[in-house]
Amino acid sequence: MIVWGLLSLSLACLAWHLKGDAAEYQRFKAMTGTADRQRTYYGWVAKSLLLMAGPVALSLALLGRFGALAALPLEFAGLAALLPTPEGNDPGGMMAGVAIGLLGGLALAVFAARRKASGSKKPRTLGEFDALVPRNRREVPGALLLSINAGFSEELFFRLLLPLLIALATGSAIAGFLVSAVLFGIAHHYQGWVGVLATGVFGLVFTLIYLVTGSIWLAVALHAAVDILSLVVRPFATGALKRG
Repeated sequence: MIVWGLLSLSLACLAWHLKGDAAEYQRFKAMTGTADRQRTYYGWVAKSLLLMAGPVALSLALLGRFGALAALPLEFAGLAALLPTPEGNDPGGMMAGVAIGLLGGLALAVFAARRKASGSKKPRTLGEFDALVPRNRREVPGALLLSINAGFSEELFFRLLLPLLIALATGSAIAGFLVSAVLFGIAHHYQGWVGVLATGVFGLVFTLIYLVTGSIWLAVALHAAVDILSLVVRPFATGALKRG
């Protein structure tokens, strides 16, 4: 009974978090003042910590499952066993792969900067999130914190809490991860249907990384790094940031 109650509470928190999201994003797009944009960045971080990280802490405490933060829950072991693991189960090798991926992202950012400098068209993004990109250096801390928090709160909520609660309630870890990936995509509906599909795919990738390595924190770090590349590194690389 407590599992269903916590699942209902978590879904209610998610619904509250997403309520009015699209309209709020449109208001943010219309903002011209840096101070207003900074307040919104920090407000979104606080909202995410309350409505995503909050249910994670509460649920794990009530279930006595804080160990899930350090090791893959037993409920996920059967699904994880179906996936290939790094040779020798070497987390260092997986970290090296992640580092190579991040370097590739940085290379793409530099390439985008060169394209812009040569007068080429602005490179397309997977979803409409350009308004989130800081316009000047004063806005960078807010965008950076938003990116870090997205990795922290969203991964703990969508990759750990929801799959665990659904698995405990239904006995199916597969259902837990699939439902969570769909909801993860829907949570980015303000980015348009391309953004929903792209984030849904990213959600599945983060899920695979989590299940293969057994480390939720690697998924957190990778998610945060992807957002930092998009919101912070890209504007620096393209020279889009103003000094003001």
